[in-house]
Amino acid sequence: MSVPDDQHHHEYVPLDATSLFWSLGYPRTNLLATGRALLMQVSHPTIAAGILKHSKYLADPWGRMRRSRESTLLRLFGGCLGVSEGVRLQRMHSSIEGTDLVGNPYSALDLEPWQWTYSASFDSILYYYRNYSRRLKVDDESRLYSEWRYAGAQIGIRPSSMPTTLSQFEEYVQEMIVARLDNNDASRSLLHAFTFGEVERPWKFLPHSLWPVGRHIARQVLKTGAIGSLPALLREKLNIDWTQQDERLLLRLKLAIRTIDHYTPSKLLHDQMAYAAVRASRAPLRIRSLP
Repeated sequence: MSVPDDQHHHEYVPLDATSLFWSLGYPRTNLLATGRALLMQVSHPTIAAGILKHSKYLADPWGRMRRSRESTLLRLFGGCLGVSEGVRLQRMHSSIEGTDLVGNPYSALDLEPWQWTYSASFDSILYYYRNYSRRLKVDDESRLYSEWRYAGAQIGIRPSSMPTTLSQFEEYVQEMIVARLDNNDASRSLLHAFTFGEVERPWKFLPHSLWPVGRHIARQVLKTGAIGSLPALLREKLNIDWTQQDERLLLRLKLAIRTIDHYTPSKLLHDQMAYAAVRASRAPLRIRSLP
């Protein structure tokens, strides 16, 4: 698949303060959604093949989640910077090609894997709002999906190629889990990476002596939050044992995250770019409809 030129991207009007995404911001606590999305993505045979051959993030899950999050922040809240980020992502992936895990030739920008990568991210954001943060109204969920569907144009995914409604999107996700996702070397490697056994401390200011404790906490939170939030069928396909004790821990984590989101000042809860978007959304602006 060829990479669209800059002129194509200039046709896209970035999300702004009239959007629901800007009103909601992007809480730091939804890093759990990023971990969930990564597992859903690498369970796809084409994405798995690309990662096993071209990516080093299995040895650095913190770095991969951080970079993925930074890219999403730019595309949602960065205005023209988000458009440039979309061009960068497509150019970076344009040379990735090979044979997938079932023997079919692929390009990273083929529509099915490229769209699944994008869709798994939104499905995980939606799960986050339904379980970890404030519950959105049905109309707001649909509006959020419409904005995400529209924003896919930044990375070459035309809205017309995505399911039209949220309910159709959820049916598409379920169909992908049933028909296309499965256990593979990349998903197994990522699950192992989530144990943080050989992973260096994510922040240089964290003393080496404290990292063993931090690693244990990170391992437990990721297992409970990212793995526990996977669709049950996908957990089964990935041969992940999930016990009643795990489920109780997941319920406690959801309560803890909701409490953090509710009581943490907005300036601390959101990354700087997302916080600026939240503040801008509070100004009296006329709502514009998406093209």
